[in-house]
Amino acid sequence: MNNKNKTIFKSFFIIFVFALAIQVSAVWTNPPPGTPPANNIPPPINTGIDAQMKNGAFGAQGIRAVGPLGLGLFDKQLGIGSVSGVPHMPATDIELDVLGDIKFSGALMPNGNAGTDGFFLKSKGSGVAPEWVAGSGGGSLWVRTGTLLSPLNPNDDIGISDSAIVYKGVARFIYAPGTNLFMGKYAGNLSLTGSANMGFGEYSLDALTSGNSNSAFGPYSLGNLGTGSNNASLGNGGLAQLTSGDRNVSIGIESGDEINSGDDNIFIGYNAASNLGSSGSKNIIIGTSTCTASGSESYSDNVFLGYNAGCDNETGINNVAVGRAALDFPTTGSNNTAVGAYSDISAVNLNNATAIGYQASVNASNKIVLGNTSVTSIGGYAIFTNYSDLRLKENVEYKKDLGLNFISKLKTVSYNYKDDENKVRRDGLIAQDVKKVLDELGLEFSGLVIDKDEMGTMNLSYDSLVIPLINSVQEQQKQIEDLKAEIEILKNK
Repeated sequence: MNNKNKTIFKSFFIIFVFALAIQVSAVWTNPPPGTPPANNIPPPINTGIDAQMKNGAFGAQGIRAVGPLGLGLFDKQLGIGSVSGVPHMPATDIELDVLGDIKFSGALMPNGNAGTDGFFLKSKGSGVAPEWVAGSGGGSLWVRTGTLLSPLNPNDDIGISDSAIVYKGVARFIYAPGTNLFMGKYAGNLSLTGSANMGFGEYSLDALTSGNSNSAFGPYSLGNLGTGSNNASLGNGGLAQLTSGDRNVSIGIESGDEINSGDDNIFIGYNAASNLGSSGSKNIIIGTSTCTASGSESYSDNVFLGYNAGCDNETGINNVAVGRAALDFPTTGSNNTAVGAYSDISAVNLNNATAIGYQASVNASNKIVLGNTSVTSIGGYAIFTNYSDLRLKENVEYKKDLGLNFISKLKTVSYNYKDDENKVRRDGLIAQDVKKVLDELGLEFSGLVIDKDEMGTMNLSYDSLVIPLINSVQEQQKQIEDLKAEIEILKNK
């Protein structure tokens, strides 16, 4: 309020005092010494209750009115109000001091400005007139009623709309329609028709239009989910690209953040399932992953446990990987199992292949590999048995073509595996030598297995050699029996 307005305001109250003087008893208090100036009346002016009238100007160093009015004017300071009949004295350096409520029937106009409907009066500090503003600024409260009011500080001001939406600056911050609750910058969707959804974090569930019982905790968590129910994500960016799906769970920063659609998945760990770039259902993936997705990966019904386990699975189903980087070879195959750190398959499209043990690698479908090249013994306290019940077999044919003629041509060797760091010496046969004998005899032997991999790797079952050995023993026994018979004939001659 400038000095001119202050002067006008004080003059108004001085006139007001004299207008009501007919109902108050005016007395001088602490009159100044000496004789009053000419044409002034020495104190007291009036000690009774009758009205006191004076034509012309009236001058006084101070005025105090007793009774219900309670007004005092002292040396350019005006006090209004009273306590127990004593007029209210203005505080030091305060030109207008009011004790009690002030009622306005007109506009409050600092610097002649009545402001705009919905604006707030903001202090500018001591000695400066306040001003009207659209928002209170400085991180305070502002209110939206129908028409958007622009806060002074778009980043910090807190506002409440007439639809009970709390804003931080111009951004939606707290939104609780129906049984839903969203907290965070632009969390939730104003067009949502679902119920019992909860989103905590910037842009969490902000695309959801229909769906129930979804829970998102963390910035961008479930941020692109448009339709779906019963999904839960805990972590920054969890399931961030999922657009549709039900009953998916992710725990960890960016866990499952590449999958677009799917149901009944469980992803736990930092960046877990990061290579699942398209769609998938019923997968359980637990462990931190540094894998990347091309966007075309789509697989279901897999279980991957461990750091980077199943890292490069592309379209396979029913695969199981347990251990660091287990089954991380690019594959489109299914029903494969890898248990152990770095256990894996060595071909793209294997099926029903199993590798068990550290660095165990299986190279063919329908094959099991135990351990790596450093393993020197596989054992236990029981014998290994095969199903041999006739009721489980068909096309049974009794043969003795694999016998002494086969066994007698085999060449035994001593060797070590190239990949064996310990270079352990082993005894056995060379598969190529066995195949050569079979080719010469025109025979087939189930103990010689050639994988359908790129190398055509040859395997030899030493257990299967028991069959030609049995035939060889029987064959030799017959020869012995025949020789014994001939000897007896010769003895009887």
